[in-house]
Amino acid sequence: MIDKDFNTLVNKYAILLFVGYLLTFLFNSVLPRLLAEEVFSNLFLISGMITLITNIVALILVYRDFKRYNLKNNLIIVITLFFSLVGVTMFFITLNNEIKKTYTC
Repeated sequence: MIDKDFNTLVNKYAILLFVGYLLTFLFNSVLPRLLAEEVFSNLFLISGMITLITNIVALILVYRDFKRYNLKNNLIIVITLFFSLVGVTMFFITLNNEIKKTYTC
């Protein structure tokens, strides 16, 4: 794997996670202060949906990258569904280990 490909992967996941966490932060912290109290329950529902959508998108991307780089670890894919940041981090650790094996041998 070329460094440029690895940087592209890091950028792709960093943008996805940043946007997901930013939207969640906005719906949890900023918008409740600006809107009326009746809308609070809807904001938290929307916040949860944004987190779920972010996790599902991260899951799909991690799964596709696992297939592309011939990595096999289904536990990381399941973890990504519930905790996108942990799953993406574990994906990069696994990918880094495979790169080291390839260049060492």
